[in-house]
Amino acid sequence: MADLPTLRVGFLGAGHIATYHSKSIRRASATLGFTVERAGVFDTDSARCEEFARASGHSPMSSVDEVLASCDAVYIGKLTADERSQLFASLIGHPVLSISEGGDQCTVGSLFCLRVSDEQVSFEVNLDSVARSGVRIHPSVLQLSRRRAPAP
Repeated sequence: MADLPTLRVGFLGAGHIATYHSKSIRRASATLGFTVERAGVFDTDSARCEEFARASGHSPMSSVDEVLASCDAVYIGKLTADERSQLFASLIGHPVLSISEGGDQCTVGSLFCLRVSDEQVSFEVNLDSVARSGVRIHPSVLQLSRRRAPAP
């Protein structure tokens, strides 16, 4: 059997939602068609970062740049506006897939934005950010982001 490609996933922010997504990735990794490697995690709360790392298998890191250097995809948790600006400045020239939740992150730098509601989870793609990132997105994924759930 051929070796599966590896996707290195990092986390910026180690709160409750990041824990949920890390567990989801772990559960789904066997069916994804590639191997998921738990890369770095950074949180301004070092105790929370260490706890997340112990529970998830990610490596605790001391900076955003260190996490970005360790991964192919990064989940972006809750950040201040200044932290978010610094993050997206750091991503320039690095082909790292960035995933955020809620708010207006899709208009200010993330490639993918998760939209979570009681009924469903969907996502949006920031085509401008994708074009500047150097990350290649399969056209089927772009089409999937345009689908909407049927109205009740």
